[in-house]
Amino acid sequence: MAIHASPELRQLNRLTVETDAAYHAIARQLGISDSALRILYILCVSEAPCPLQQLCRLAALPKQTVHSALRKLAEGGILTISPTDRKSKSVALTPAGQAFADQTAGQVIRLENSVFAALPPEDRTRYLELTARFLAELRQKSKYLEKKT
Repeated sequence: MAIHASPELRQLNRLTVETDAAYHAIARQLGISDSALRILYILCVSEAPCPLQQLCRLAALPKQTVHSALRKLAEGGILTISPTDRKSKSVALTPAGQAFADQTAGQVIRLENSVFAALPPEDRTRYLELTARFLAELRQKSKYLEKKT
């Protein structure tokens, strides 16, 4: 059964997949996993320490994947996980982790900044507006999907 996807939707999906593949290739080039790169990226741009619950939400990865990556990074001396109260924990980079994050996620952030800055200001604004609008509509309309029976 073929389901029609407009040429624009096929192009959007291809670009999304290729963007994900580019970040995967970057992580491999840096010698770290995709999940580790995502966690280090979040820690670079977040207030330190970062609440674990917030990190899990921002990573948009399965909880088990996040916890596995955090455990490996903690074992490598890159970060610490500390209780903040009975139910909450926070994550912070160690001094060695700060240097490691700068050499990995920091490079990606600087690369993204340079790519984004190379676009004309009106293109940057329009790109962000359209992406936010697409996301809002997707979230709103997805509420009405029927569950598979």
